[in-house]
This record gives sequence, structure tokens and C-alpha cells, in this order.
Amino acid sequence: MDLKPRMKKILELEDLRDKNYKADFLKVFQMVRYREATNPRDMIYGLIGLTTGLDEGIIRYEATIQETYQQPTLEIISKSGNLDVFSHNLGFSKWTEKARHIVDDSLGYSRNGVAQLPSWVPDWNRRYKHTYLSSVTVRQKRLKLFRVGKDRRATVNVVAPGKLAIEGLDLLRVKQIGSEKPNTMGDISVWLSWRRMACIDSKPDRPYVAGGTISNAYWRTLCHDSSLENTTYPLRRVTNDDRFVHDEWWWRWMIILNGRLHLEKPATPSQFQCWREFEDAVQDLSTGRSFFISSSGYIGLVPSTTVVGDRICVLSGGKVPFVLRPHREQSQDDNSHSLEYTFIGDAYVHGLMDGEAMDMVEKGVLELQNLILR
Repeated sequence: MDLKPRMKKILELEDLRDKNYKADFLKVFQMVRYREATNPRDMIYGLIGLTTGLDEGIIRYEATIQETYQQPTLEIISKSGNLDVFSHNLGFSKWTEKARHIVDDSLGYSRNGVAQLPSWVPDWNRRYKHTYLSSVTVRQKRLKLFRVGKDRRATVNVVAPGKLAIEGLDLLRVKQIGSEKPNTMGDISVWLSWRRMACIDSKPDRPYVAGGTISNAYWRTLCHDSSLENTTYPLRRVTNDDRFVHDEWWWRWMIILNGRLHLEKPATPSQFQCWREFEDAVQDLSTGRSFFISSSGYIGLVPSTTVVGDRICVLSGGKVPFVLRPHREQSQDDNSHSLEYTFIGDAYVHGLMDGEAMDMVEKGVLELQNLILR
């Protein structure tokens, strides 16, 4: 059993206690998400007095679990004006074989999660393995680096039971989806398949739809266009000067795979440490994710449950894009079609992370839509 993720959570909680202040609800929840509660409502209510972001007025033990989980989601969006809470929606509300290595049902939780929970509401009671939650935390820390929604405030409205109207753009269609990256260190087979899928080695200088080359877009996608995090340097967006870390790391793997490591000059301790830190970061950022290519040529990383035909959407209040699955239903009032979506999860899409889509809205090229999540 790997105790490192658990010890890290404990130390973070101890640090918060020592500082004697209330932290954001989502930050603390992510630290204790691996714990269990006899009453599933206490996964929310038990933290309200210790955190900021939720008021004690929402505590209602007579409410259904569905109501108990939906209300805090709406409250957090309303108070924060952003959609960070959506990045805590880890999916797999229905048990699938694909989720078996991520979801932990060893303590007897239902394999189907909370019944009839809207797709956009996090299942606050769902159990996940520590190693996966550790990877999720690495991704969530990078939310502050991105401005997909250009600081537009999220405005949401419940238009029917379980249905949420939100302003946004249905922007891209998923055309190709790669294999899921499992949480296994030292296994680069999936990364190799992603490179072949995007023709990184056969056509590295091919122009990328959002500028630059496909090879440049790919290495930035792997690391979410962000630097390594350590005690000396804070998280930041990468520059072209940072590419050598990726290139040296990948070259080292190619040498190993071709059995030529003995011909290379031994790496220095600092070089090896740099490569290892980069691989650790890329591993965390891609665990449980799949590489995708859109119909228009955008690339990125999406939840492994994404399928061809899913949509990449930009939502007001969102710092990152989101994957939504469209459902066309015939209206009973007339013969028109209304478009509703199932929420799949958050994403990294290279070339959209700095508000490029919202820039087109401001220029009148695109128009915001009212999207319905159910």
C-alpha cells in the first residue's frame, strides 16, 4: 500500500489546524475525500463549521441525499462566481469496468453511487483510490493558471428538477479519442500511442490549429502548459525555454526502449531529479485521462469516459473547458429540438486555455448559448 498520498493529506490538514483559520470548502473537502461518513450528508455538513464557502443554513437532515448534494453545488457556484466545483465532479456515477482501477468500493458503497443524482452534481460520497485523488489534486491546483471563461461570472438557473441552465459555448466535437492512461509508473505505452495518434514523430512541424507546431502543442498538453511545482518555485505557465525538460525526458525513454542506455553518458543527479519530477507531474496530469483530437484539429486531455461525438464546451465562470454529451429530445410543445447535455468532466484543450473563445464572443464572431445540464 502506498502511504505517501495519505500522509500528504494528513500533513496538509495539520498545517491548516496549526494556522487556525478556515480554508475554502473545496480545498478541505479534497483533503478528506478519501474518508467515510456513517450518514452521507455529513460529507458536506461535517465540514461547514470548519470551512468557508457554505453557510450552516443549508443543513437539513430531512432532505434527500440528492437535495443535500445539489444545494451546496449551487451555493458554491453562486458565492464564488466560478465553476471550480465542477472540477470536483470526478464522474463514474455508474459503475463501469473502465472505472474499476479508480473507484474504491471496498467499504460497501453502492457501485452506482447516489441514485438519480444529476450529472453536474459531484457525488460527495463516492469513494476513490488515494492515488487517483492525489492526481486529481495536482490538476485542480492548476485551475488558477487558466482563464477559459475570461473571468465572466457564472450565472446558473435550475429550470426543472435536476436540470441546470448555464451560459456557454458548444465549441468543438471530439473526433478521435485515445487510450486511457492508467496510474502506473514506468509504463509509457499509452503516451507512445498518443504520439502516434497525433503524428508527433512523423510530422512534428505540422502547423497546429491554434498556432505553432503540433509537437509544441503536444508537449505543452502533457504538462498542462504548466511548470513543475516544488518548494522553491511556484506554479506558472511554461515558456519555450522549458521544452528541453520534456525533450530530454522523452529522449531518455527512447534510449531505454532501444536498449542503448549503456552507450549514453550517465545522467547527473540533478538531471535525473528533473526528469523524474517531470514524469511524476505528467503522470498525475494524465492519470484517468485520454488524449483527444477534435474535428477542427484541437488536441487535449479529457476524462477517460469521453467518447467520439462528445462536445468540448466553454462555460461562463469556467477556468477550464468541460466535456458535455449532447442529448436531442423532441419537444412536446412543438416540432423543434432542444439540446441538453450530460456532464462528463473538465478538460485541458491546448489553444483555448486563455479565453480565446470568449475573445471571439466579444468580437461578435460567436454568440453565447443557454446550455442545459441534466
